[in-house]
Amino acid sequence: MVKVRYGDLNQQQKNHICNGCGPKGGWFNPPGWIFTASCDHHDFNYTIGNTNSDRYKADTQFYEAMKVDAGNLKSKRRFAYFVAWFYYKAVRLMGWISAFNYEDLLTLDLIIEEFKTYNIPCDNLNILLKERENDNST
Repeated sequence: MVKVRYGDLNQQQKNHICNGCGPKGGWFNPPGWIFTASCDHHDFNYTIGNTNSDRYKADTQFYEAMKVDAGNLKSKRRFAYFVAWFYYKAVRLMGWISAFNYEDLLTLDLIIEEFKTYNIPCDNLNILLKERENDNST
């Protein structure tokens, strides 16, 4: 089993998985403001999915990343911390409904298969898969 990391994906692959803040195709898409990158990482972690503890870890990492984003602001910092807290509470309350993948852990080989279904090139991921499988066998 070879895990896929967010940094392994090229931009086209990230665009397939991530949509910024709010549920993909959802009725409510809040503005990303300064949190778009944090939201994209959170989307990726929800796609990888697996267990309740994985969801909690994804949500906690999301909140911590947004607090860093908020702390980097020169003005409106308190408002940004409030928005981060609000987004965190929203994913804790509603993320389980349809966004989190409670299926099997999405490993590198499985994500390659999904991308092939959508005709998304995977050469970069095929190379990584071979390298990591070789690393695991030694």
